[in-house]
Amino acid sequence: MEMNNGFKRMFVELLRKVGRQIGLNFGESAGYDVLSDKLLSGWKDAQDLAGSPELKEFRSVLGDLASFSPDLLSRQTQNLLSNLFQVLDKSERLMLKSVLQNPKQVESFLQDFTRTPKDMSLLKNFRGLLYDYDKKDRARQQQEREQMMRLQRDRLLNQRHNRVR
Repeated sequence: MEMNNGFKRMFVELLRKVGRQIGLNFGESAGYDVLSDKLLSGWKDAQDLAGSPELKEFRSVLGDLASFSPDLLSRQTQNLLSNLFQVLDKSERLMLKSVLQNPKQVESFLQDFTRTPKDMSLLKNFRGLLYDYDKKDRARQQQEREQMMRLQRDRLLNQRHNRVR
């Protein structure tokens, strides 16, 4: 490209910090002014998300978990989970928060996550793991609801039976 070397280094450094791909629409000029505008808007979006209350809350949840099980939740794992959290959609973020706030699931989830290969398929594998745990959680909740309904039905039957006597 026609950029001077100083601008190229700055451009590449900003790309590393932003951590997001930038793309051009078909037919759009590939000049450095257009690329730098796209890059700066991506950097601003990343900064806005980094300071979001949702991310801060998630990081505090991770910090609380780290104090209980530092062997499962190292600083590197916390950073990786935090980065993955930022690329998930809203429903997946809710799933992740739910899993991490469930004392029955969090330890096994973190163990499975640490066994997950950290390669090019990390995001795909992480989402698969997340959906598996969400499915288990929904099944557990359904089972608890059914049990509560059975208990209520039994109470009603006992009350009716006692009234008849």
